[in-house]
Amino acid sequence: MDHIETKILNSYTIQKAAQNMVFAARLTQQGHCIQNMGDLMALYQKSFTDKTVDRIASLPHPTVQKFTVITVAIVGASRRFLAQITRHQNEVKFMSASLQYSNYSEKAAFAIPYEILFSEQRYIDLYLQSCLSDLRCYQELCSLGFHHDSAGYALPHALRNILIICATPYEWKHMISQRICRRNTDETRIVMLDIWQKLYEFDPVLFSPKLTGPFCQRGCCEEGAMSCGIPIPKDWSPLEIMRADYPLLVEGRKLFMKIKLIDFGLEKDHYPFRPHENDAGADVYMPYDCTLKPGEIARIPLGFGLMIPDGYAGYVFPRSSMAAKGLVCELPPIDSGYRGEIHAIISNVSSESQILRKDTRVGQLVITPVLIADFVLDLGEARDIGAFGSTGE
Repeated sequence: MDHIETKILNSYTIQKAAQNMVFAARLTQQGHCIQNMGDLMALYQKSFTDKTVDRIASLPHPTVQKFTVITVAIVGASRRFLAQITRHQNEVKFMSASLQYSNYSEKAAFAIPYEILFSEQRYIDLYLQSCLSDLRCYQELCSLGFHHDSAGYALPHALRNILIICATPYEWKHMISQRICRRNTDETRIVMLDIWQKLYEFDPVLFSPKLTGPFCQRGCCEEGAMSCGIPIPKDWSPLEIMRADYPLLVEGRKLFMKIKLIDFGLEKDHYPFRPHENDAGADVYMPYDCTLKPGEIARIPLGFGLMIPDGYAGYVFPRSSMAAKGLVCELPPIDSGYRGEIHAIISNVSSESQILRKDTRVGQLVITPVLIADFVLDLGEARDIGAFGSTGE
């Protein structure tokens, strides 16, 4: 969808969501035994298992799942998506950029539907021409003296926007189950699958397919005659659904991701450059001449930083032509939160001095997805207080 991003703003609350739910459920059964705050805290801090979480979350008592609020930010979704998702009003709060105060006279960006995004270039061009025509109408009305709020009615549904959603685990599961049904629009499904995947990674029990997936995955379709007739397998994770239904976003010929460069004195002809459309790496360049003696290491500033989205990391890999000469690029990851200048760390492991000339291609910049690991000593079943993920460690 060129490129919609989602982020859980208060992920630490997910660590408490299961604990709060289990505590609330136990309180209904054991509250009469509590004599003081010490008793209450002992009940709150009592450990529990994944089976307990699954059993309580499966019960038809949603109130116990409403003692945590999870906040998610969505950047780049269209106005059309906003119109769809904000129909969920039960215990859900929304905040978006105000259209009244938004001025698109200087720039605007548009979401591109999945079907069009991976079609022939002429269809993409046709779609964008229509969006830009509406934008030109808006700009002309503004130039004629009309307020940008009035002119904004001419802008298309495709206009990208920002949305913040606050909801309890119960309501998130309700929204996800409703909106990832295969009868929904592609954009809505893609956004909600992405959010579900993030929640699932934090707690694969509370947000398991059988507790969060669409009706067809949790039992049977409730759409009746309007059913798509293609049920989602019961054990599929959100990522597996994404791979099956939107393979070009996950594994296709292109992964559309625009990554903003931060200028640290970058020369115009030294932007990261991918010689061929399907190349994994983008060439990066020497900013000056440099001689490396045998065994020396140079930290070469590349003139730019990167605003890498969460869930990804960057690496500067060595070029094969340099490696053949004994020049090697070290590979520390460029984390998503790093906003400083990127450096190529080059070692001369040969027995001769090596000269790196200005404008030489010194490495290949690769952006890749990363798995955020939770390193534990025990993968036992019991969850402890302050738990992270399903193990509590």
